[in-house]
Amino acid sequence: MAARLSDQTVIITGASRGIGRTIAKMCATEGARVAVTARNYDHLKSLADEINSEGGTAIPIAVDVTQRDQIGRMLTAVDEAFGPVDLMVNNAGTLNHVGPSWEADPDEWWQDIQINVYGLFLCNRMTIPPMLKAGKGRIINVTGGGAGSPFPFVSGYATGKAAVVRFTENLAEELDRAGEEAIKVFSISPGFVRTDMTETFINTEKGRKWMDYMAERLNTNQDISPTHAAELVIRIGTGVLDAYHGRYLHAGKDAAILDDLPEQGTETVMNDYRVLRFTKPS
Repeated sequence: MAARLSDQTVIITGASRGIGRTIAKMCATEGARVAVTARNYDHLKSLADEINSEGGTAIPIAVDVTQRDQIGRMLTAVDEAFGPVDLMVNNAGTLNHVGPSWEADPDEWWQDIQINVYGLFLCNRMTIPPMLKAGKGRIINVTGGGAGSPFPFVSGYATGKAAVVRFTENLAEELDRAGEEAIKVFSISPGFVRTDMTETFINTEKGRKWMDYMAERLNTNQDISPTHAAELVIRIGTGVLDAYHGRYLHAGKDAAILDDLPEQGTETVMNDYRVLRFTKPS
């Protein structure tokens, strides 16, 4: 079977561990040239070495997604190494504030917005012009808890992840109205995955106090594998889910119907499914 992402260049932010690491490894296995990015270069170098030793192609680039100059250098380095970006996976995220919003440290709360929203915006803002020049490209914006319903006691994270979904919808309509329909954007939730971030719910005093309902899910093995998110990313990269341009996909909930999603795309668009909307009275 041919590799599904053969000859594609893929950038993954937040790739040094957890979900991003799994996405990077699986994309490389499917033939992509992968740029793994995050703030910790040592972790990235280890990952890139592992991918290359297994027959894949990867380069590590240390990037703080809230810094425009660093994103610019990243894009230049990727272009010089691999050529134009085919798929950008904006996975970098953080969860700092845990507890009631009225007790939040404003700096912690704002950092969740800065990385989860502003950093993601910058990556979109700086990746799209080169994609327009190349006449192709897909962008995946990773969202999470709070995107479609409240996520109590992590309001900075939840607010940011809801904003990611709306931003992606906006971006899709802007691209279409500008006649730039060759560029497709998507928001995806990886589902509830056991990561260093979610393990703060059981490893910290605040997490155990305020996020006990999520800690219980971890303690009873109700988390899902990050491979679901990676498989969804790969499907998007192949183009079979382009009908979901601007829309929300859930790696966990959609896993069982992944093969059926392409044929459901027209119905999804016609009925305005998988978007943020106010509910209407019956």
